[in-house]
Amino acid sequence: MAAAAAEALNVLEEDLEDFLQGIFEKDTDEEDKEESETTEEDVEDSEKINYTKMNESNTSLANVSNISTVNTYCKYDEPETHVEKIAKRTAYVLVVVLGISFNIFVIVLAAKFTVRKNLHHLIINMAVSDALYLFMDLLYLVPWLSDNKWSIYPSGTLGVIICKTTIFLLYISYRVSLVTLLVISIQRFRATAKTLKRSRPYTLKQRMAIIAVTWLMSMTAPIVYVYQQSPHGQICRVWYSDLLNNRVTSFVVLSEQAIMVILCCVIFILAILTIRRLTKPQGIQNHLSEEQRNVRARRTQSAVRMVLASVLLYACCWCPFLALSVVRFTDAVFPSADIINFSACIDWPSLYFIIYYFLPVVNSCFSPCIYLIFLSDFRDAVKKILCRQQTINQALNNPIELQPMNPVCNRRRGRRTSDEDHDI
Repeated sequence: MAAAAAEALNVLEEDLEDFLQGIFEKDTDEEDKEESETTEEDVEDSEKINYTKMNESNTSLANVSNISTVNTYCKYDEPETHVEKIAKRTAYVLVVVLGISFNIFVIVLAAKFTVRKNLHHLIINMAVSDALYLFMDLLYLVPWLSDNKWSIYPSGTLGVIICKTTIFLLYISYRVSLVTLLVISIQRFRATAKTLKRSRPYTLKQRMAIIAVTWLMSMTAPIVYVYQQSPHGQICRVWYSDLLNNRVTSFVVLSEQAIMVILCCVIFILAILTIRRLTKPQGIQNHLSEEQRNVRARRTQSAVRMVLASVLLYACCWCPFLALSVVRFTDAVFPSADIINFSACIDWPSLYFIIYYFLPVVNSCFSPCIYLIFLSDFRDAVKKILCRQQTINQALNNPIELQPMNPVCNRRRGRRTSDEDHDI
């Protein structure tokens, strides 16, 4: 009996231990489950946070990319329209044709309808150089005018010769005008000197020598620069890399640009000094009559004003070309300087067209108009031509009847003194 009771007690103890162990394990499982659920919730929350941050970052990156796209877009980067191409080429050709016609007209006036004077030969020299520049520039831009369909440079040695000759004459011609203006300024300055010596007309040899000097002075820089020119396909040009490899060429190019600016300044200074001299009494005026003094001063002032207007037009048309050429050349020599910001939203093709193509031909086109405005001899020659044409038309309309006299065309002018004829 006692043994059975002890055995039953042992069984109850074992069942109690199993029950307690089961409860403990259950609590442990619930805690683990709660911890696992908590961990999963934390992971989900962290994933949500990361997803939100990732969306925000993607949104910000998208906004930045959109902003950068907006900032880098420039409407001028688009190719030129057909209308723009036609407008630029038409304006260029029109100015060139008018310029050649005006310069030829001035040459005819100075050669046939005016009295031979020292100034007139220099005017003819400038008109020839301007007409030559317009013609050579037109030939040089044939590929651009034809949209690269035509070319004047055949393959081989002949193409190289034509290329170098065209560029050589092109570079010389626009320099001749500036050098000739300098010669006129020096002559006018000397004519107002305090001297009793009368100015005499130059002989033909002296005139040819002066004209030859203007052309020789204009050849110095182009000889070195044109040596680097060669046809590249349909275009005759020189690469900046070729210039940079030659220090002599680089120095000549930069020096030549600076010399042209200095010449413009010298012409301005001489013109101002000449005008100031005319306002002061001179010793030579004591031996001239009042009318002769007035005529002398008036003609000299007209020539000086013509020079001032011509050099002002030259500076306005060529200084942008010279400045941009120097900046581009310097930017090629020192790339780290980054002088020109080509990424700026600027219409670079149109700017290059205006500075490199259009303004230079405008100078050569309107220079003859300055001669006609400021020089009375050329105005009288124009009136003479118009009166002659008017007389011819009247004769054709009324071949039998007597023609009425034109008071303007048949007005007799007093004979000028030798000082007036040869002063300019």
